[in-house]
Amino acid sequence: MSKERRDEELVNMRTALACTRDMWIMKSFVHKMFHAVSDPTDLVEVITYLSQNSLGHVVMWDYIREAWRQTVDEYAHFSFFFRPPVNAILKILSKKYYTLNNIPPSEEIVALEQSSHATTESSIMQRSFQELFKRNEQNMLWSKTHLRSINKWLEEHVVDQNALM
Repeated sequence: MSKERRDEELVNMRTALACTRDMWIMKSFVHKMFHAVSDPTDLVEVITYLSQNSLGHVVMWDYIREAWRQTVDEYAHFSFFFRPPVNAILKILSKKYYTLNNIPPSEEIVALEQSSHATTESSIMQRSFQELFKRNEQNMLWSKTHLRSINKWLEEHVVDQNALM
C-alpha cells in the first residue's frame, strides 16, 4: 500500500472513529489521538471531527480537564505548533452549546487559563479563554432560564423517550 493511500485510510479511520456513539471507543480514541498523533495539525483535524459529535465533545472536554497539564508539557517542545491544538480546542468549546450536565465549571476554566500563563503569553490563547468563559456563562444562564419550557415542550411533543437518545 502506498504512503498516500495509507494516509488517506488513516484520515478515513479517524473520521469514522470520531463518529462513534460508544463511550469506551470514544475515550480510547481521544486518549490515543492525544498521545499518538505526532503532527499537531493532524491533532487539530481530529479535534474538529470530535467536536462535530456531541459525545466526542463531552469526552474531549473531560480528557482536557483531566490531562491539561500533561498535554501542555507534551506539546511545549513544539513551541509554534503547540498553539493550534489548544486554540482549536478552546474555540470549539467556546462555540458549542452546553447543557447543564456538561457545562465546565467556571473554576475549571480559570484553572486551565492560569496554567496556560506558565507556558505561554499568547494573547490569542488568552482571548480564547475569555471567549470560552463568556460563552460558558451565557449558556448556563440560557439553560437555567429555559429549562422548564424545554422540558414541558418535550413532554408534550415527544412520545417516545428513546427518540431523545
